[in-house]
Amino acid sequence: MSQIKTFPGLWREAHGLRRLVRLDVEPVTAGMVVVASVNDDWQSRPELRFQTWPESLSPDTDLHGTDYPTPAEIEAADVKLLARWYRFLGSPLNENDARKMERICERFRDAGGMTPELSKSIGLGSDGGAA
Repeated sequence: MSQIKTFPGLWREAHGLRRLVRLDVEPVTAGMVVVASVNDDWQSRPELRFQTWPESLSPDTDLHGTDYPTPAEIEAADVKLLARWYRFLGSPLNENDARKMERICERFRDAGGMTPELSKSIGLGSDGGAA
């Protein structure tokens, strides 16, 4: 399997996901682009890639090196943003991020968790799910 190339820079998605790489991969949906979390093994696991609209991306200038939102962002997030974090954030690499993920999961469960409609609206990855 050949290595997938990335475009320069890290990207932030308007819905809150950070430290994304834009992949040089043809999207399933015309006009969209394929991205993945810089921390995920998206080279060997295509299900970790997802599509988004290019206008929802902006350069990520956060130099702290974390994919995880701040506690204030977690508390302010709506159910759709919680669902995106639940599905797409990489595994926590430290105790601080583990606590944040626990809070995301707790808030997401309290909001009703994943439904077929919510799952479809946030997408499944680069296999054609909407982002």
